[in-house]
Amino acid sequence: MPGRSNTEVKHVEKKKAPPQSRQNEEADFGATIISISDEEGNEYNIEHLDTLEHNGREYMSFCEADIPDDETPSMFVFEVVEDEETGEDLFATIDDETLLEEIYELFMERLYDS
Repeated sequence: MPGRSNTEVKHVEKKKAPPQSRQNEEADFGATIISISDEEGNEYNIEHLDTLEHNGREYMSFCEADIPDDETPSMFVFEVVEDEETGEDLFATIDDETLLEEIYELFMERLYDS
């Protein structure tokens, strides 16, 4: 499918997205932290920041969870797609730089408006 990549450093094409009920529990029980891995098998913990729908597609934003206090965390944005075989929600990277910038700006607006 155009706009997606299997070669991103922190590729998570086969990672399940957190269930919606789990996302709603964040306010009561703290942040949702998941572990992803890249093509080399390196694991990273990322914290779910927000979910939004744009033009009929769902996107989720995350930041690094395990970084020293003196470093600024990176933000990761993924499209949530359905696995055609299992019906499970998966993360897909966004290769279209224009779309990625648009979605990033939407997340930043929501972050600073809250």
